[in-house]
Amino acid sequence: MGIISIISGCFVFFWLCLPSPSECQVSQPTVSSFPVQPVENGNVTLTCSAAGFDPNAHMFTWLRSYNSSYVNVIPDHRMSFSPDNLINEMVKLYSQSLTITNLTKSDEGLYLCVIVANNTAGTILTNGQGRLTVNSTEEFPVCFPNGPAVVNEGNILTCSTVIDERTPVVSDTKEPVERPDWVKTPPAVNDSGSRLQKSVKVADDGVTFFCFSATPENQNWTSLSCKIGPLTIIPYPTTKITPSTVFTDEPGLAVGVITGITIPLILLVGLVTILVSYFVYRRKRTSNTTSDKGPNQQNPSHIYATSIRVY
Repeated sequence: MGIISIISGCFVFFWLCLPSPSECQVSQPTVSSFPVQPVENGNVTLTCSAAGFDPNAHMFTWLRSYNSSYVNVIPDHRMSFSPDNLINEMVKLYSQSLTITNLTKSDEGLYLCVIVANNTAGTILTNGQGRLTVNSTEEFPVCFPNGPAVVNEGNILTCSTVIDERTPVVSDTKEPVERPDWVKTPPAVNDSGSRLQKSVKVADDGVTFFCFSATPENQNWTSLSCKIGPLTIIPYPTTKITPSTVFTDEPGLAVGVITGITIPLILLVGLVTILVSYFVYRRKRTSNTTSDKGPNQQNPSHIYATSIRVY
């Protein structure tokens, strides 16, 4: 049975199974998919949830559409079922999951989750369905960077498609609202598809951009997407630059450091040159003086002495 309560002016409906859960009506199951955008060669988990479920009286059964009819999903090396999982005790909300690995296009189709009475008759109580679409890797957009990222102010973000049949669209919400600051640029050489790019600004700090892959026929851009962000922006340096910290465009020492080394070096070379020239001059002068006083030369004082006559 169900009971309606009023909390803060709102009606709240509770499932209560009294006295026996098996006598209660099971709610229509809902089927969800994770990931929402399964891709070829990837994995997907389909989860079926139903309230008023009693694992002792009910059971989950999975079917899939095939040639305009439904066939049972049989577990194998690619398909497996999880045990029944209690989500909410109050409403007897249970779930079961079907996991498919190594997806192929042949796995696409409508999947039916059926709640069956666990008795000899196997009475079907209710069912819910979900459609599985397996996407080609070429249909997905490409984000650069992909996911959360730390980037410098002025770096380039890219949202692109791989094939020409799809167009990239960028929004900062999950809704298809285009951002005018993303500019269309030619793809790289030999690449197909299209791309949008944006230069990072400080105002983009904390923002997440959604990159969608759209077609002219499909306006539901959110079906195929990837994320850039949330972004952490490293701004340009704001410290005042002094000559001692100015660097040349080429790898090497700072201009100020080079100047501080060059000037003393020039002075030192000049001083050494002067000293060497002085010592060479002194040595040359000393050599000339010694040659004037050789063994064949007379002492000037002797000449003067012998030339004096007394009258």
